[in-house]
Amino acid sequence: SQGMTKAMIADFDHKPDDPIGVRPSARLLAEQARLQAAGWTYHAHLHNHPFVSDNPYGDIGPIVPSAPDIGGYKRDSPDAAWITNGVEVFEVKRAEYQQME
Repeated sequence: SQGMTKAMIADFDHKPDDPIGVRPSARLLAEQARLQAAGWTYHAHLHNHPFVSDNPYGDIGPIVPSAPDIGGYKRDSPDAAWITNGVEVFEVKRAEYQQME
């Protein structure tokens, strides 16, 4: 966000070498850096944990942050993290995710 203006950047890049899908793409990182250099605030990270019944990891839509998610939030420091499965949303603020492991 910048003042009253908000922008959403999305990362829909297919990452075949990243089976869990938690690493941001180079394109997303470049756009995030550009916006922050221009004075924008990283307000929220929206992350999808979709329902996938045949996922070999057994991750079928829990709306809680995984360990890699928490590490990313601590590294990138958004004001909040929103995790959704497409039906429900779990919101965790910076002060809260900083306490998670």
